[in-house]
Order: sequence, then C-alpha cells, then structure tokens
Amino acid sequence: MAVAAYESMPELSGFLHSVRSGLQDFADRFREEALLQTTRELAGTVAAVEDLSRTVEQLQVIGAHALQRQNIAVAGETDRRFPWADPAPDRRDGRARRTGFRDTAEYLRARLRISRSEANRRLRLGAATLPSALMTGEEAPPKLATLGAAVAGSRISGQAATLIHDAVERVRPAAKP
Repeated sequence: MAVAAYESMPELSGFLHSVRSGLQDFADRFREEALLQTTRELAGTVAAVEDLSRTVEQLQVIGAHALQRQNIAVAGETDRRFPWADPAPDRRDGRARRTGFRDTAEYLRARLRISRSEANRRLRLGAATLPSALMTGEEAPPKLATLGAAVAGSRISGQAATLIHDAVERVRPAAKP
C-alpha cells in the first residue's frame, strides 16, 4: 500500500444522493413505460439494472468491511479520521466510550436496518475478498483473491459470492490450497 496524502471527498454523500434521486426518477419512468419497450430494449434495461445491483452489492461489502476495520462498534460515529489510532477516551471522566453495540454486525443491523445474518454475510465476504492490512501498514492480498476480483468486477452477485465463499470454507480443512 502506497502512502499518499488523503484527499477528503465531501462530495461523496452529495453524489450518492444525486444518484439515488436519478435512479428513483428512472424507476418511476420505467414503471410507466416498461411495457411499451420492445423486448430487446426491455431485456437490455433489465440486464443493466442487474449489473448495477451487483455494483451496489460490492459497495455494501466494501462499506461493511471498512466499518469493521475502523472498529465502529467501539469507536462510534465520530468526525475523527482514524478513531482507532487515538486510544484517548472521548469522555470527560476518562473512561472509554460505550456505543451500545457489541460488534460491527450489531451496529450494521441497527444503523442500516438489515438482519444480523445479512450484516455477518457482508462482513465475512469483505474479510475474504478484500485486502487486509499488515502490521507494517502494507496490504495483504485477500484470502480469496479470485473471488474478490469477480466481486470487484461486478461479474457475480453477492449471493453467488457468499455461496462460493461458504463452500470454499467448508472444504478448506480437507483440501490443498
């Protein structure tokens, strides 16, 4: 991992808001006009929507993995860039902060209104398909690099990636690398 100055991207939330707004407008129009399209146009549109959904699933896994690495369950939501790097407590009485969440999955469940099993699925998939950090600060390759590349390229769905991950984990004790 190269060390470079981090440029804050405050426009990200604005960008995502505009994408969501544009997609909502598209959904409203598509709902009204879908039956008026030719079957070729309709099939192409449905395929494009599916490709987009795989990209969104990828973003969900990346986000969950990043929150896990930032230890959100302990650090909580804060304006500090690396809350885990500064062990100083945030409370005036000197005690460590309590967020009310026992782990990242519980945080994701409450914050995103998803099931705990879905939160755990995203965390497992992120841990297996995204690079991790070594003690030296360098990136270690993902445990399942080929699967990670397929997910990153939006070539497979999150459900398919989870099935592959779980199957590999079941046979790992009996299989050679």
